[in-house]
Amino acid sequence: MAREITVTRYRSGEEVELWNSFASSARQSCFLFQRGYMDYHADRFEDFSLIARNADGKPVAMLPACIKGDTLFSHSGLTFGGWLTPQRHFELIDMMEVFQAAGNFLRAKGIETLVYKPAPYIYHSCPADDDLYALWRHGATMTACQASTAYRIEQPRLLNMSTRQNIRRAAAMGVTIAESHDYAAFWDMLTEVLDLRHGVAPVHSLEEMQLLVSRFPDRIRLLTASLNGEMMAGTVVYINPGVVHTQYMATTAEARRLKLLPLLVDSIPSLLGIESGWVDFGSSCEEGGKILNTGLDALKEGLGGRPVIYPTYTLNLK
Repeated sequence: MAREITVTRYRSGEEVELWNSFASSARQSCFLFQRGYMDYHADRFEDFSLIARNADGKPVAMLPACIKGDTLFSHSGLTFGGWLTPQRHFELIDMMEVFQAAGNFLRAKGIETLVYKPAPYIYHSCPADDDLYALWRHGATMTACQASTAYRIEQPRLLNMSTRQNIRRAAAMGVTIAESHDYAAFWDMLTEVLDLRHGVAPVHSLEEMQLLVSRFPDRIRLLTASLNGEMMAGTVVYINPGVVHTQYMATTAEARRLKLLPLLVDSIPSLLGIESGWVDFGSSCEEGGKILNTGLDALKEGLGGRPVIYPTYTLNLK
């Protein structure tokens, strides 16, 4: 049954605990939605997160968001966002009401456009595509479409033959796969690789990543492949309920020649002690999906992944 919904802006000084508690139990629970993660770059993004409440004043949905000009983004500082919703006592009609109330609230604030990045289904603890239906009903259009690559840990891996061979070969070389805390060494390698191969820098500085690790030591881990005591490859993984995401991956030129990355990636679940869920390698796209890095996509699919879509929708509120 539909409920009377009101929407307010999140108050950073007063509602931190309320926000964190709700976000941690949502269908789309992800530590990126904790204020300790969202607020680390508050200087770059003006937070304009929303809280939807029922007639009793109880939160029924929350939207991580920031604002720029007359546009609300959910959220420019996160890979994805979207309305966070409770496990129980929240129906499709409630999401329709949330969108209606949020639209009224945002229009009253002079906001004309909503750019919305829903959490992909692999990050849902149970089906939670009610926001996609509501977006369609309100006339939103898909304006970007990133293709990520993921695989289920408990299912047989769809590795190609060369990947299997590379894993066996690297293991026979005596490559050591382990967790590391040497983020400085990994960042040097990562920064060099991104600059030489793509002309970009990591999204996070070393100092920012070390800050986030200090706040979420169980959720952010560095896994490495070493040969003769030298770090040759590494990946920073974000550990969420049901999904391990490879936030960064980097290898030295020698590691690429020896093809050490497949052994490292293949070892992620065992290193973390995880027996089920997803490993998500992230997007292989540029310019909102208009360009596919075919080589990167082929590498990830060779590691056993298959496409998962990260869409972006734009809703005209005028």
